[in-house]
Amino acid sequence: MAAAATRILMRRPTAIFLNASRLDYDKALDFSRLQKITDLTVNSVDAMTDADEIASLVNSSNAEIIITKEMEVPLSAVQKFSSNVKLMCEAGTGYNNIPIADARTRGIDVCNIPTYSTESVAHMVITYV
Repeated sequence: MAAAATRILMRRPTAIFLNASRLDYDKALDFSRLQKITDLTVNSVDAMTDADEIASLVNSSNAEIIITKEMEVPLSAVQKFSSNVKLMCEAGTGYNNIPIADARTRGIDVCNIPTYSTESVAHMVITYV
């Protein structure tokens, strides 16, 4: 009885990777770990530039989490996101492609992956030295 009482059923958040091909250029990435914890939509394009198209894709997927890789997300797209969106994640180290202040005023947290490719960069530096 105690185990049943403490079990909490939680639904997985919805997520969309807007330009997955930018990261998965050779189709070798395994998204299964992310798919285990989210209802993930993978949009297999390298980039999107049209704000209306971006907003439409995000809103039609009911995304709570938006993942991008080196893709500009225009302010006009962010302004059209539904209130479902709670997190924007840059799958890299930069933030310059996301209107952070405007996203946060809409209640959207913004994060990146600060240690993305740190080891690879270190190896490359040593190679050049």
